Amino acid sequence: MDAVLVELTKDELGIINNALNEVYHLAAMKKIKCCVHCLVELTKPPKSGMLTDTSATLDHVFPKRWFPESTPQNLNRWTVPACHKCNDELSGVEKVLLNRMALCLDLTKPELMALYQKVRKGLALNLSEAERKQIDPEELKVREADKKKVFGDVKPWDELSPEEKKSLFPGLGPWQTSAPQLSLPIKQEDIVREAEKMVRGCEWKIAKRLVEPPYSVQVHFVHEQDVPDSIWQIVEKSAKTYSIGSYFRVQRAVAHDDPLVVFYRIEFWGNVRAYAFIIDKEH
Repeated sequence: MDAVLVELTKDELGIINNALNEVYHLAAMKKIKCCVHCLVELTKPPKSGMLTDTSATLDHVFPKRWFPESTPQNLNRWTVPACHKCNDELSGVEKVLLNRMALCLDLTKPELMALYQKVRKGLALNLSEAERKQIDPEELKVREADKKKVFGDVKPWDELSPEEKKSLFPGLGPWQTSAPQLSLPIKQEDIVREAEKMVRGCEWKIAKRLVEPPYSVQVHFVHEQDVPDSIWQIVEKSAKTYSIGSYFRVQRAVAHDDPLVVFYRIEFWGNVRAYAFIIDKEH
């Protein structure tokens, strides 16, 4: 049989590469027995019917919905083995966080406006008549309900008490603008859980390691100016940096006397930064 030469674009080659990566990770899931997040033993997904809580799935380390629609299809998005229960629960948390956090980003940056536009449509916010007609009526009801939940918690920034302003989440405003600014509450347990999920996923992706007892993940969100110089020295001296597109950046440093003790600095959207440590909680 004669060989046939097929010319492919960079995007097409990227899509093929991503598909092969998915195959690789599916094969890896046959070897790993535990969920990266909760460590429950994974079971083989049923060929038909509903997935069980322990069914093996692939979870995106950085939520798929947190990328704007303009993200290239050939971008290699990190995935890790996870149980269906964790994957499903975290997906719900990620949707709630995105709907709130994206409304608090600095929208003077063009690259963040694309993410805002995605959330705007997802919340049926200021839709044109043409946009509304493109959405299934039942789906539109869901989006309207989500919008009601979000904006029911909105409070003008100027009306916040001094104590409330002290609890401002790092990287989410207020911004230098003459326009009125609003505030939205974000559940601390949700953003901490999401950051821990990212750390556990990164550790599996980078080091092929499950974070198991006695080691655990500790997450901190702090204002950049409050980070001790010693932390910056660690980052500058020994951290390796990984970028996933232009929206997510990971820095990882390992303790020289215990390679299982790890420091992470994870930045997303260029504004929000999570600092985390994988440490032995018994010492």
